[in-house]
Amino acid sequence: MQENGLPTQVSLKEDAYHYKYSLDGINDNLYTEWWYFNVYNEGRQFLVCYLLFDPGNLTGIGDAEVHAVVYDGMPLIGFTSTSVSNFTADYEKPNVTIGSNTLLALNDTTFVVNGSCYDIYQNIPIQWNLTYILDVGSWFGAPEPMLAGHRPDDWMQWLSYMTGANVHGTITIGGTTYDMSGRGYHDHNWGESL
Repeated sequence: MQENGLPTQVSLKEDAYHYKYSLDGINDNLYTEWWYFNVYNEGRQFLVCYLLFDPGNLTGIGDAEVHAVVYDGMPLIGFTSTSVSNFTADYEKPNVTIGSNTLLALNDTTFVVNGSCYDIYQNIPIQWNLTYILDVGSWFGAPEPMLAGHRPDDWMQWLSYMTGANVHGTITIGGTTYDMSGRGYHDHNWGESL
């Protein structure tokens, strides 16, 4: 798998949605899963996270969220939230939709990440249209469930699917579009914990 700690390529299915495989009747209401992306160049940095809490809505407050941060002089912190009924994901590949925000795996090495939200302080719109092309392989930080949380049955798994990627695309901040081509990274976490 990862002899000598070197990155290796894993299947798209390992970066796909994991909820149904994680159901065990113990703390299923605490299930959380997220797909994280970042990119940087000489001008700015951007990160976005597609995040899901309690997808079975066992608590009655299941939530799907998108968080985005732009570091461009001063940070802009974007956020949007919707009910889990406005969330879809694929169990074979990491195709994820939260409202109008999407993550689409075109193949094993190319992902398209699109979306929008508003800065939580100034209500400035933030939009992104980015293509990630893997050029450094994958690494499992936690290939098996590991203790993560405050209780003995809290667990998580972590996959760094793109330990390195070339990124092409744009971000738009308040109507001004910027080239966001640069270096990027993508990882994916899932589990049950407080």
